Amino acid sequence: MEGGGSVALPLKKNGIESGLTQLQTKWGELEKGFQDWVCKQPLPVETAAVAATRALQGAAEGLFYGTLAKSEVARQLFPFEIFGGTMLLKARSLAVLRGTSGAMICALKRIRGGKDDTEARAFAGFTSGFMFQTFTHSPPRSGPDAIAVGLFFAVCQVVGHEV
Repeated sequence: MEGGGSVALPLKKNGIESGLTQLQTKWGELEKGFQDWVCKQPLPVETAAVAATRALQGAAEGLFYGTLAKSEVARQLFPFEIFGGTMLLKARSLAVLRGTSGAMICALKRIRGGKDDTEARAFAGFTSGFMFQTFTHSPPRSGPDAIAVGLFFAVCQVVGHEV
């Protein structure tokens, strides 16, 4: 499973910093245990677990972006409307995007013997872009639109992976 790192806070034996450090340590242990368990599961279980965790992360990001989108300054810097109108639509859109991408990368990495290369990232990017365009708009967009967005996301994934 593709995991993230954690940031260590300075350790002090008193007050809030000690509590935050303990919380951070426990969270890291929990995350490591979950990742170890997921990696030992059959491919469908691992892929579903990665999809679910990435979708939850995407939903949280969508809610955060929905909050930012209320700011006039933030709207000028980033086109939040591409993720939908309301906070819940933004959460749903990013959940679909992140969940699909994470699941595809996980499955391809396992199927291809641990290889996380440009081809896998391009496929994951295309699939997540296609799903994003198809399922985050009501009514669904046309096939050529979804393919174009999928190709755009594939290029973005490849460039991001290469850098």
